[in-house]
Parts: sequence; C-alpha cells; structure tokens
Amino acid sequence: YHQGSFDIVDNSEIYCRWCGEGNGQLLLCDSCPKGFCESCITRNFGFIECKRIIELNNRWFCYICSPQPIIDLLFQNGWIDDVNINKRIG
Repeated sequence: YHQGSFDIVDNSEIYCRWCGEGNGQLLLCDSCPKGFCESCITRNFGFIECKRIIELNNRWFCYICSPQPIIDLLFQNGWIDDVNINKRIG
C-alpha cells in the first residue's frame, strides 16, 4: 500500500486501495483517482457507511483524501490513542 500505482481508466484507478482487487463495485473518490470496493468498506465500516457513500451521488472523498473515518475506526478499536495520533499529525 502507498507504493506503486494502479492502472487508471477514465481518470480513476481500477483496483481497490484496500484489497488491491478489481472485483465488485468500486466506489470512486471525487477528489483523486483512488477507489475502494464495497466489500472492503462494508467489512471495515459496515453496510450503513457503504450505503451512505452511494447515496452521496459523486460527492465522496476517499479515506486517503479525508482520513477522519479511518482515524475514528482506529480509536474505536483501541489501535491508536491521542498520544500516537498527535505524534503522526502534528
């Protein structure tokens, strides 16, 4: 992850940034060429998050452009704390 590049078709990558596969429905960022598949989003955030993104109708910023949902998930699961995130951000 974060190394190399994926093939781009119609200004968007054709593989999911999480699983690296091109199977299933990709939800594409409206700020960059990256995409995440519905399976990975549902597995990590649940069906409601996936549905929310679909209902945004092309107004979604991916987890790289807008990482707050990832940060919230990390806090929720105890994988990071305020000390660790402050070291990384500031």
